[in-house]
Amino acid sequence: MKNKNSHDEIRVWSAGCASGEEAYSLAMIFHEACENHGHSGHVRIFATDVHQPTLETASLGQYAQGDLEALPDSIRQKYTVTVSDRTARVTQEIRDMVVFAPHNVLTDPPFTRLDFISCRNMII
Repeated sequence: MKNKNSHDEIRVWSAGCASGEEAYSLAMIFHEACENHGHSGHVRIFATDVHQPTLETASLGQYAQGDLEALPDSIRQKYTVTVSDRTARVTQEIRDMVVFAPHNVLTDPPFTRLDFISCRNMII
């Protein structure tokens, strides 16, 4: 963020995003960083995976309450909304930062003009 103007877009790629937890976590982290550093530009997170049904689930941004317990309370309260006593959904603001798309890193061309790439799920 130090090398960006305050209104520049930040482009992030979460390759092998599976059910979206990493992509949404990145969105939360970047949202917090933008607030802390006065960055008013848009953050766009490209979350890709080869498995289309998983991407459809990820785009809903809905998870079991137990899956969110690792999040600090302040982050969970700020970025999720309770759907039921068993599930919660990532806020619309965070979901709007993430674009889910099918992509095969072995055969499809990579995204360009990226500021940050995460492929943790691929390594796992």
